[in-house]
Amino acid sequence: MRKLVFLALVLLLSGCIIGGEPENATENQTETNESAVNETEVQMPLKWERYYAEGFSFEYPSDMDTQDAAGLFSGERVIEGQTMELMILMYFNASDVYGFNQDKIFQETPSEAATDLLLEDMEDDLLYILDDAEEIGNITEFSIGRDAFVSYVQYETQFFEKGKTYYGHAVSIYIPERSQHIKVRIIARNPDIADQIKATFLTSFRLE
Repeated sequence: MRKLVFLALVLLLSGCIIGGEPENATENQTETNESAVNETEVQMPLKWERYYAEGFSFEYPSDMDTQDAAGLFSGERVIEGQTMELMILMYFNASDVYGFNQDKIFQETPSEAATDLLLEDMEDDLLYILDDAEEIGNITEFSIGRDAFVSYVQYETQFFEKGKTYYGHAVSIYIPERSQHIKVRIIARNPDIADQIKATFLTSFRLE
């Protein structure tokens, strides 16, 4: 597992993007258990919790262990030392990060902005996960109401361990009226669970 990834992201946010102090960041390194996980334990999440971020909220599986800091959310479900699902979300002010002039361009074509930002992540991912992505699918675009513009792509990755495939979704959400960009990464051992987490996240996503 890569719990240290969360710590690295916290440091990235506090030093390079947000400029503030992380609120509740913790470091927890767990040794990998090499024993096989019984497939009957890899079940579809049935219950969901709502997380309230700055200006928006969404649902995630309630059996995930979560951490958060300024501009960052992470949820993970572990069985016998092995990560079954991981969800990481980073959000920030687009004007602060990309510059006022660039954000103005994004606001003129917000659907294209969400896709362009996702394509940039596929080249160099601040959340690290897409750096190991394989079998990347086509990008899908749509909007949530008239406020949030979404692009997402499906992929496979051996993020945690070579030879062990995880199935994932990368989501880019751009909200022009708030100059806000949201990056989401979801990976799971079971592709159906990855699909369900992505679908529930998007259908439950709302502006606050």
